Amino acid sequence: MKKNAQQQRGMASTTKIMTSLLAVEESDPNRVITATEAMVRVEGTSIGLQAGDKITLRNLIYGMLLESGNDAANATAIALAGSADQFAERMNARAKEIGMTNTHFVTPSGLDHEEHYSCAHDMALLGAEAIQNPEFAAVCSTKSIRVAYGNPEYLRTLRNHNRLLSAYPGCIGVKTGFTKKSGRCLVSAARRDGVTLVAVTLNAPNDWDDHKKLFDYGFSVVENLKLDDSLSGIQLKVVGGVSKSVPVECAITPSVAASDMPSDIHREIRLEPFVYAPVERGRIVGEARYYRGDQLLACVPLETAQAVKNIDPPKQTEEPEKEKKGFWNQIKEWFSTHLRREKKMTDEKIRLQKYLSECGIASRRKSEVLIAQGCVKVNGARAQIGDKIDPKRDTVSVNGRKVAKEQALCYIMLHKPRGFITTMSDEMNRKCVAELVQDCGMRVYPVGRLDRESEGLLLMTNDGAFANAMMHPKRHVPKTYRVTIRPGVTEEQITQMTTGLMLDGRMTAPADVHIITKEEGRVVLEIVLYEGRNRQIRKMCEQLGLEVARLKRTAVGAVKLGMLPQGKWRELTSEEVNRLMNAAKMNATKKSK
Repeated sequence: MKKNAQQQRGMASTTKIMTSLLAVEESDPNRVITATEAMVRVEGTSIGLQAGDKITLRNLIYGMLLESGNDAANATAIALAGSADQFAERMNARAKEIGMTNTHFVTPSGLDHEEHYSCAHDMALLGAEAIQNPEFAAVCSTKSIRVAYGNPEYLRTLRNHNRLLSAYPGCIGVKTGFTKKSGRCLVSAARRDGVTLVAVTLNAPNDWDDHKKLFDYGFSVVENLKLDDSLSGIQLKVVGGVSKSVPVECAITPSVAASDMPSDIHREIRLEPFVYAPVERGRIVGEARYYRGDQLLACVPLETAQAVKNIDPPKQTEEPEKEKKGFWNQIKEWFSTHLRREKKMTDEKIRLQKYLSECGIASRRKSEVLIAQGCVKVNGARAQIGDKIDPKRDTVSVNGRKVAKEQALCYIMLHKPRGFITTMSDEMNRKCVAELVQDCGMRVYPVGRLDRESEGLLLMTNDGAFANAMMHPKRHVPKTYRVTIRPGVTEEQITQMTTGLMLDGRMTAPADVHIITKEEGRVVLEIVLYEGRNRQIRKMCEQLGLEVARLKRTAVGAVKLGMLPQGKWRELTSEEVNRLMNAAKMNATKKSK
């Protein structure tokens, strides 16, 4: 049931659905934010933030979705993006990803603006997207909560303005909104018998009653209907495998909520051009999109239906020796090898005036003047114009003061895709992560590793001290993974992972394991590891008889992958680097006690 679904209107504080969604996707909810004057200087509803107050991002999200605090939204935007304008750019980019083609965000709070608008159809898409995020869903369904913030902190009660949480059975959120110009706005969601419906009204004076009627009607006519998932005959080319192709299948059963099965639904298959062997069963290789006309009804991942081995599996003659060395020794050896390679590459002599310029002493031309005046010495001897030096071996002084070029330290986060090995070069010409960071301007090396078929967050740096802190067994920083298991997992198996397993002759440290989603033939787990053993999750699952269809690292410590696209990188903020180093120090202190 819809009326004027595409008409552009102001959406008031339902805007905060997008602000909150970006907050849970892009940052650590435990991050502590100190409120500034710019953050709290905003009109309208408020949770009482004052400049200097300390508050977690999680409590800001509660403040947005329950009390609809404009100061909470403004603080979130500035904390995550530096300014409300820059955050609005992220909002619009995310809206485009969702398919909100008739929406433009200007403010994080929803205050009226001529260029700030959406439509009921787009807000329904946003609501449906947001409630699929577990953290978001947990907050927007909360009726009230006691939280502490301020300077000093004190307890306050935040109450949800969404009356439907109490007034309509099965309501699970999402957000209210009101301004004089936009009128009463409401995005709500309800779930019954496996069917989830989202209702939207913009500028509707009787929104509570309207939404009850919409849900009553929707649940009376709508059910989950299975779509065509037959993919017989569809094969994906395999390079270097015992089989030249592999069949694909839908990762989940495609379905759509509808009152009847439309006859005009068509399907569009999107596949990678090929994959390299070896191929694991369950590898995501594309997607199936279901349309009614131009309207996208469902998008389902496609995965390989069986495994394909290499034609010539690599020899494992050295593997036992590697196992004897231990993971930590392997990493130290690997890292030192590449540092030696870096030393060899930079061990070339350069012109003295260039070196002085790079050290920040003066421009090349002025450096030549200093050399001609006799102000510059190399290894205690007066330098001459045209001299070359070895920065690693030679000592340079200007007017008796030693000079040295400080190496700029670089810390980046890479979203490693499947199919790339965690190394800077490969004798077999396989794809390496080095290819993905060529444009960072410096030579950086992986901190730890992700195996070829795993994906997600990979830290890279040229700071050996940082790498050591992150990888040392006494300072291990927790790492979070999203793991898809086929066909399922039992409570006993989860218990074994959480308590520890015997691997390679010693017990694993206890892990945190939680079920994210569970459906027939497929379970998605969140696993947090507190030690760094080689291929630990895959080995644990193999020992328990579980098949890993997909493995993605989503966080290292409190630093999250967020919305960083596959194959892309970004620099870590100084705050993120400090957080990781502090976590390493804390863990080292705990283990020494």
